[in-house]
Amino acid sequence: MLEIGMLIFGIVTLVRGKFYVSKTKAAVGGPAYLAGIVLLLPLPIAFTGGFVYGAMLAAEGREIDHTTLLIFEVILVVVCLAIAYTIGNLNAKDLTKEPADDDVDSRSSDDDYDDGDEEYQSRRRRDA
Repeated sequence: MLEIGMLIFGIVTLVRGKFYVSKTKAAVGGPAYLAGIVLLLPLPIAFTGGFVYGAMLAAEGREIDHTTLLIFEVILVVVCLAIAYTIGNLNAKDLTKEPADDDVDSRSSDDDYDDGDEEYQSRRRRDA
């Protein structure tokens, strides 16, 4: 069940580009995408590992031990969740703080865009 939640949260993280560590902290950009990919990993790894383990046991003629598969899956989910959270937490920024002066675009108001301060001048002729 936790794998499905991680899958959904991983997809949401990849779509939005934000990995929320808490209500006020989130990793944005590359670290968020990496954490999202790590959250997607348990499902395909568990499927592949279970398939290979079952094929090896079937080739030897032994029965599948479900306890071993369960332990493998639990460890895999916990490790992937810990890695994703660590990536997010190490790169998280506080969302409640105002951006510093370094982060703000330093363009002045007379650059190549119209900020609406000038009076609009019509191009058509006025016959008086």
